[in-house]
Amino acid sequence: MGGVGSFQKNSRTLYVGQLKTTPFEESEGGGGASALKKSVQKHFGEFGEIEQVNIIWRLSIAFVRYRFRLNSEFAKESMAGQSLDHGEILNIRWAYDDPNPMVQKAIQRANEDAMMAAMAAQERTAGLKRLSDGKSGGGGGGGSSSSSSSSSATPAIKDKEAGESDTKRRRVE
Repeated sequence: MGGVGSFQKNSRTLYVGQLKTTPFEESEGGGGASALKKSVQKHFGEFGEIEQVNIIWRLSIAFVRYRFRLNSEFAKESMAGQSLDHGEILNIRWAYDDPNPMVQKAIQRANEDAMMAAMAAQERTAGLKRLSDGKSGGGGGGGSSSSSSSSSATPAIKDKEAGESDTKRRRVE
């Protein structure tokens, strides 16, 4: 059961079993389930951003869903066989997919949004690199002639970027 998981399923949710609920029953301040949830969030939050923690009190288990798979892989390997606050030995596994169709649609939407955000960030990075390459290549003329060469180079840059957005042109000007 070791290893970080399968590449066939992109799961970011961990099953956490063998939790001790008895010490949390007598806890002061918010009761057992909320105290256990805070403890799980504290220990598993060290490995990355957590989207959701679901505690099932009667079964003494928890489901921890991370924002990124890398964080869940690291948490799975690090917390396997470890304990929380009361000496229990945790059983960490990959959670099965939730069969609820609404949850599956929400997960698919979240994955698509993450992909679009990654593509937009990559495009922004490539655009900034192109702009910085254009500025460093055009300003190598010299001291006093650089102001005249930059004003004469501006129309050429504008023509080159005619198909790009106005914000990129404003940065060049």
